[in-house]
Amino acid sequence: MARIWAMVALASLLAPAGAGAVTLDEVLASSLAHFPKIKEAAAKHESSLGSVLAAEGAFDATLENTSISRPTGYYDGNYTTTKLVKPIGDYNAKIAGGYRVSNGSFPIYDAYNNTNNGGEFNLELFISLLRDNAIDSNRFALWNSTLDAEKAQQEILLTKLSVQHAATVAYYEWLAALEVRSVYSDLVTLAKKRQAALTSRAKHGDVARILITENEQYLYRRQASLADAERVLANASARLALYLRDAEGKPRMPEMPEELPAFPPADITVHEVEKTIEHAYGNRPEFTVIAAAMKQQDNALKIGENQLLPRADLALKTARDMGRGSPMREDTEGVAMLTISVPLQRRLGEGRVNKARAELKALEYEQRLLKERIAQQVRQVVNDLEATQQFIALSEKEVAVAHKMQDSEKHLFQEGASDFFVLNMREEQLANARIKNIAAKRDYSTARANYYATTGQFSYFMI
Repeated sequence: MARIWAMVALASLLAPAGAGAVTLDEVLASSLAHFPKIKEAAAKHESSLGSVLAAEGAFDATLENTSISRPTGYYDGNYTTTKLVKPIGDYNAKIAGGYRVSNGSFPIYDAYNNTNNGGEFNLELFISLLRDNAIDSNRFALWNSTLDAEKAQQEILLTKLSVQHAATVAYYEWLAALEVRSVYSDLVTLAKKRQAALTSRAKHGDVARILITENEQYLYRRQASLADAERVLANASARLALYLRDAEGKPRMPEMPEELPAFPPADITVHEVEKTIEHAYGNRPEFTVIAAAMKQQDNALKIGENQLLPRADLALKTARDMGRGSPMREDTEGVAMLTISVPLQRRLGEGRVNKARAELKALEYEQRLLKERIAQQVRQVVNDLEATQQFIALSEKEVAVAHKMQDSEKHLFQEGASDFFVLNMREEQLANARIKNIAAKRDYSTARANYYATTGQFSYFMI
């Protein structure tokens, strides 16, 4: 712990004269730009976009070529065909346009290879009429990878919100620790000044030396409290350094400011809690993530139901030979082919359907619990805001009264109508009142950050 505090002190000594205090905006901007968890979420989003691109590859056009040659044997026919194939997506359709040409002779069972000397131009269309008509494995993969990218985008927002909220809380804990340390430092300063004055007066016989010993006791006790406050501040500084980073993204210990920053004003009043809850439902990224997951399971349900359907695939082809050759190949040829396949056992489709329906039900329960949890969180944070506002007002009154009591006691002491015991008690009562006020401001600031995070108000956190 001493090492951590030494780092804080060193940062203070190395800071330029008049260095300003670390601001919340500086912490938020730093964590937004450099915090590893946010960068991790962004990298995962890039990965999901790569998966989308890969899934889109199933619909890429391909150029295909087949060549046949007979270098030996009775038949000397040579044949080559080239075609461009483009999957369309809708209806599991695929269109292909090509050209084929042959020369020489072929056996009768390969007579299809024969073309006129100008070759044959052809166009083909394949369509699924039942199974794979509305959805197929390629479209399923593309749709779900797109939804994965959408979820990853929302995860970035959710991560930013979580990190910025944690950074805000860490900042106010650090600010409170600074102020508490200042309070105890003031107490120690008072005790040291009084010790010096008593020592000087004792040399002249104006006061008994026992008073020096008594004040020394108060001094040691206050120094112990100051040491503990410095420990708390060192820990708070280390936590804040996790979010306050340098240009290279490394944690940076906050500098000790010459003037303490101010806590935010206690200015939030929530009049309509139920409307605030509804707004939170619309703002929170978790609902978008669940909605995307439900769409994915709906796609899984559709692909399962698709597996239960018979297959009926229609293929249409038209071809035209060019140049000289057989009269039978002079006309434009049109061919239609229907292929039907009926599954006799349907366990694959039924299993997928049952799994998807169960997953959808689970997501519905997750969505319901999320709504209930957010509603509870909003109500709790509203209560915290109201309570901490009251605590601030009461603690400020307590500080004012404690100030009056200390000033009065100091005057009585100077007039000889009081003693060290009561004066020190008044000073420590004022210090305790100031610390209560600091704690109330810290708790309100934390509740304020909780309110903005719970209701999904990203603009507060620089998102």
